[in-house]
Amino acid sequence: MHTRTGKISASSVRAAALLTLSGALLAACGGGGGDGGTGPAPNLSVGGTLSGLNGGSVVLRNNGANDLTVNANGGFTFGNQIANGASYSVTVATNPTNPAQTCTVANGSGTASANVSNIAVTCTTNTYTFGGTVSGLGTDKSLVLSNGTVTLTANANAAFTFASA
Repeated sequence: MHTRTGKISASSVRAAALLTLSGALLAACGGGGGDGGTGPAPNLSVGGTLSGLNGGSVVLRNNGANDLTVNANGGFTFGNQIANGASYSVTVATNPTNPAQTCTVANGSGTASANVSNIAVTCTTNTYTFGGTVSGLGTDKSLVLSNGTVTLTANANAAFTFASA
Protein backbone atom coordinates (compact mmCIF):
# COMPACT_ATOMS: atom_id res chain seq x y z
CA MET A 1 0.00 0.00 0.00
CA HIS A 2 1.26 3.40 -0.88
CA THR A 3 0.69 6.30 1.51
CA ARG A 4 0.94 9.86 0.49
CA THR A 5 2.23 12.41 2.92
CA GLY A 6 2.17 16.13 2.59
CA LYS A 7 0.76 19.35 3.81
CA ILE A 8 -2.91 20.37 3.66
CA SER A 9 -3.33 24.02 2.81
CA ALA A 10 -5.24 26.40 5.10
CA SER A 11 -7.68 27.24 2.30
CA SER A 12 -8.60 23.56 1.96
CA VAL A 13 -9.31 23.34 5.71
CA ARG A 14 -11.49 26.50 5.54
CA ALA A 15 -13.44 25.18 2.56
CA ALA A 16 -14.10 21.85 4.28
CA ALA A 17 -15.22 23.62 7.46
CA LEU A 18 -17.53 25.93 5.50
CA LEU A 19 -19.14 22.98 3.69
CA THR A 20 -19.67 21.12 6.97
CA LEU A 21 -21.21 24.22 8.64
CA SER A 22 -23.50 24.89 5.65
CA GLY A 23 -24.75 21.32 5.71
CA ALA A 24 -25.47 21.51 9.45
CA LEU A 25 -27.43 24.76 9.03
CA LEU A 26 -29.54 23.34 6.21
CA ALA A 27 -30.31 20.20 8.21
CA ALA A 28 -31.43 22.31 11.20
CA CYS A 29 -33.82 24.28 9.00
CA GLY A 30 -35.84 21.18 8.21
CA GLY A 31 -37.23 22.65 5.00
CA GLY A 32 -40.65 23.28 6.59
CA GLY A 33 -41.28 26.66 5.05
CA GLY A 34 -41.16 28.62 8.31
CA ASP A 35 -44.55 27.68 9.81
CA GLY A 36 -43.65 24.47 11.58
CA GLY A 37 -44.76 22.43 8.58
CA THR A 38 -48.51 22.89 9.17
CA GLY A 39 -49.24 24.95 6.03
CA PRO A 40 -51.88 27.65 5.71
CA ALA A 41 -55.07 27.45 7.76
CA PRO A 42 -57.90 25.80 5.80
CA ASN A 43 -61.05 27.60 4.74
CA LEU A 44 -64.10 26.68 6.79
CA SER A 45 -67.69 25.88 5.82
CA VAL A 46 -70.73 27.67 7.24
CA GLY A 47 -74.04 25.83 7.59
CA GLY A 48 -76.69 24.39 9.83
CA THR A 49 -80.23 23.03 9.80
CA LEU A 50 -83.54 24.38 8.45
CA SER A 51 -86.83 23.29 10.02
CA GLY A 52 -90.50 24.23 9.68
CA LEU A 53 -90.42 25.04 5.96
CA ASN A 54 -93.91 24.34 4.64
CA GLY A 55 -93.46 24.63 0.87
CA GLY A 56 -91.68 27.27 -1.14
CA SER A 57 -88.13 28.28 -0.35
CA VAL A 58 -86.15 30.58 1.92
CA VAL A 59 -83.10 32.61 0.85
CA LEU A 60 -80.32 32.79 3.44
CA ARG A 61 -77.47 35.30 3.26
CA ASN A 62 -74.00 35.10 4.82
CA ASN A 63 -72.01 38.28 5.48
CA GLY A 64 -74.37 40.41 3.41
CA ALA A 65 -73.57 38.87 0.03
CA ASN A 66 -73.37 35.08 -0.19
CA ASP A 67 -76.99 33.97 -0.90
CA LEU A 68 -78.21 30.40 -0.59
CA THR A 69 -81.72 29.26 -1.61
CA VAL A 70 -82.98 26.37 0.54
CA ASN A 71 -86.02 24.41 -0.71
CA ALA A 72 -86.38 21.70 1.94
CA ASN A 73 -85.99 21.06 5.65
CA GLY A 74 -82.67 19.56 6.70
CA GLY A 75 -79.02 20.48 6.49
CA PHE A 76 -77.61 23.35 4.44
CA THR A 77 -74.11 24.65 3.71
CA PHE A 78 -73.13 27.89 1.98
CA GLY A 79 -71.08 27.43 -1.18
CA ASN A 80 -68.46 30.04 -0.24
CA GLN A 81 -66.18 29.10 2.62
CA ILE A 82 -64.57 31.58 5.02
CA ALA A 83 -61.06 31.82 6.42
CA ASN A 84 -60.18 30.49 9.84
CA GLY A 85 -60.73 33.38 12.27
CA ALA A 86 -63.15 35.21 9.95
CA SER A 87 -66.59 36.28 11.12
CA TYR A 88 -69.88 35.03 9.72
CA SER A 89 -73.37 36.53 9.94
CA VAL A 90 -76.28 34.51 8.55
CA THR A 91 -79.60 36.28 8.02
CA VAL A 92 -82.85 35.61 6.17
CA ALA A 93 -82.80 37.53 2.89
CA THR A 94 -86.21 36.35 1.61
CA ASN A 95 -88.92 34.56 3.60
CA PRO A 96 -91.09 31.85 2.00
CA THR A 97 -94.26 33.12 0.31
CA ASN A 98 -96.38 30.07 -0.47
CA PRO A 99 -97.54 29.75 2.22
CA ALA A 100 -96.36 32.99 3.80
CA GLN A 101 -93.83 32.17 6.52
CA THR A 102 -91.41 34.02 8.74
CA CYS A 103 -88.01 32.41 9.37
CA THR A 104 -85.65 33.21 12.24
CA VAL A 105 -81.97 32.40 12.70
CA ALA A 106 -80.34 31.16 15.92
CA ASN A 107 -76.54 30.94 16.35
CA GLY A 108 -76.25 32.95 13.13
CA SER A 109 -73.13 34.97 13.88
CA GLY A 110 -69.70 34.44 15.31
CA THR A 111 -66.05 33.90 14.49
CA ALA A 112 -65.16 30.62 12.82
CA SER A 113 -62.36 28.52 14.27
CA ALA A 114 -63.76 25.26 12.84
CA ASN A 115 -66.46 24.33 10.35
CA VAL A 116 -69.70 26.01 11.50
CA SER A 117 -72.66 23.60 11.57
CA ASN A 118 -74.83 24.78 14.48
CA ILE A 119 -76.86 27.51 12.77
CA ALA A 120 -80.59 26.84 13.25
CA VAL A 121 -83.14 28.40 10.89
CA THR A 122 -86.75 27.91 11.98
CA CYS A 123 -89.75 28.87 9.83
CA THR A 124 -93.32 29.32 11.07
CA THR A 125 -96.43 29.86 8.98
CA ASN A 126 -97.85 33.34 9.40
CA THR A 127 -101.33 33.58 10.85
CA TYR A 128 -103.80 36.40 10.30
CA THR A 129 -107.08 37.34 11.88
CA PHE A 130 -109.93 38.97 10.10
CA GLY A 131 -113.36 39.98 11.24
CA GLY A 132 -115.80 42.80 11.49
CA THR A 133 -118.96 43.93 13.21
CA VAL A 134 -122.50 42.77 12.64
CA SER A 135 -124.97 45.63 12.89
CA GLY A 136 -128.65 46.06 12.03
CA LEU A 137 -129.45 42.45 12.84
CA GLY A 138 -133.11 42.30 13.78
CA THR A 139 -134.53 40.71 16.90
CA ASP A 140 -134.79 36.95 16.68
CA LYS A 141 -132.55 36.93 13.60
CA SER A 142 -129.15 35.25 13.14
CA LEU A 143 -126.44 35.46 10.57
CA VAL A 144 -124.15 32.60 9.57
CA LEU A 145 -120.62 33.72 8.69
CA SER A 146 -118.00 31.48 7.07
CA ASN A 147 -114.40 31.91 5.99
CA GLY A 148 -114.46 28.67 4.02
CA THR A 149 -113.16 26.62 6.92
CA VAL A 150 -114.78 27.97 10.07
CA THR A 151 -118.43 28.91 10.50
CA LEU A 152 -119.64 31.48 13.05
CA THR A 153 -123.23 32.29 13.93
CA ALA A 154 -124.02 35.85 15.00
CA ASN A 155 -127.21 36.10 17.08
CA ALA A 156 -126.86 39.76 17.93
CA ASN A 157 -125.16 42.93 16.78
CA ALA A 158 -121.54 42.30 17.80
CA ALA A 159 -117.95 42.01 16.64
CA PHE A 160 -116.67 38.74 15.18
CA THR A 161 -113.18 37.45 14.42
CA PHE A 162 -111.92 34.49 12.40
CA ALA A 163 -108.46 33.09 13.01
CA SER A 164 -106.75 31.91 9.84
CA ALA A 165 -103.48 30.31 8.90
